[in-house]
Amino acid sequence: MRHCRTKTWPLSGHLFQLITFNIQKMKENSIKDLIQAGAKLIQVISYETARVHAEINDAADSLGWNWFVWNRIEGLRKWDWNDADLVYGENEEWKDLRSAEKILNHFAQQDVGGLEPLPENSILILEDFHYELNIQEVGEKSINTLSRLRNIAFNKPANKALILLQPNYFLPKELEKEVQLYELPYPEIEDVKEILKMVLARHNIKEGKDLDARVLEAALGMTISEVEIAFGKAIVHAGRITEDEIPIIIAEKESIIRKSGHLEYFHPKADISQVGGLENLKGWADRRYKAFGEGAAEYGLDNPKGILLLGIPGTGKSLFAKAIANQWQFPLLRLDMGKIFGGIVGESERNIREALKVAEALAPSILWVDEIEKGLSGSGSSDMTDGGTSARVLGTFLTWMQEKESPVFVVAT
Repeated sequence: MRHCRTKTWPLSGHLFQLITFNIQKMKENSIKDLIQAGAKLIQVISYETARVHAEINDAADSLGWNWFVWNRIEGLRKWDWNDADLVYGENEEWKDLRSAEKILNHFAQQDVGGLEPLPENSILILEDFHYELNIQEVGEKSINTLSRLRNIAFNKPANKALILLQPNYFLPKELEKEVQLYELPYPEIEDVKEILKMVLARHNIKEGKDLDARVLEAALGMTISEVEIAFGKAIVHAGRITEDEIPIIIAEKESIIRKSGHLEYFHPKADISQVGGLENLKGWADRRYKAFGEGAAEYGLDNPKGILLLGIPGTGKSLFAKAIANQWQFPLLRLDMGKIFGGIVGESERNIREALKVAEALAPSILWVDEIEKGLSGSGSSDMTDGGTSARVLGTFLTWMQEKESPVFVVAT
């Protein structure tokens, strides 16, 4: 049997996530499910290349398939089950398969310089392939690449799957009906727990009997590498990871969130008693907080969706958002709707989805949408002013509020 998993990969080595993450427990509609359902073209949106490789490895192992990786720099490589690494093996010519034309022809079992075509029962990952589909990047070559992908989708090669791996969403309209979309979620608390164990082991620090849940929760909302760096900084600074090092982890998270330019992480110190008047609102907030408890879920009580605060400047709307976050002891994220809108087609929609994804990863949390009217005003006439972008951003936000299951409380002011 060719499958031979090793348990000795180093923490920073390729695919260390295979022994870190419970990817075999990924939710329904995983990459494996899509492949088994017959999807031939799958677009995976994630910055975490190694983590995607890990899930592909898990899917290929379950299916008894092989998997390959292609990019512009290294050409084509195959996963070696025995060496647990991506290799060229005896096919040094694979290094020359660096063009979109060659790799897609190779996948479609066409002759490429005398090389044997990619065999059946194979998964091929195309890294950063969205550049090959962008006419501004590669010119008219993108049209030929688009046609080849459509041919692959139409001909449905037996027992093969093509994975388009990229950090952000970009897909020509011609492929929207042919490509299945899969967004890799942020690591959950059990995943963060495994990362912490491995970081402690790498630094030769003995693991305590019980890992502090607050330390793990502090690291939510970051990617694998970001969590690893945050824990590493805490160890370098203090030589340990305990509740006292939470501010170091939070500071790293703040820096990461700030880089996006869409969200701002707040440390609210305002007390609810500082809010003048609004006794009914404060009483309501006190009662609704109980809906986030475990007992409320068992009773069948839904999490509150949020609240819209209307009023002239200086009446305490922003103060209430900070005070309620402090009272509930939830992370407070301020969403700047003005910064959501970008100049590239599809960028605004991607920005709002990414911001909401971070808020959900930090749940339970409070998402403070400040001056919401400035960001979404004019959505009614959006088709005539900005090509419908404002309307689509508003639609995305409202749909998310209606359908979200994670405990993210929205305070719009």
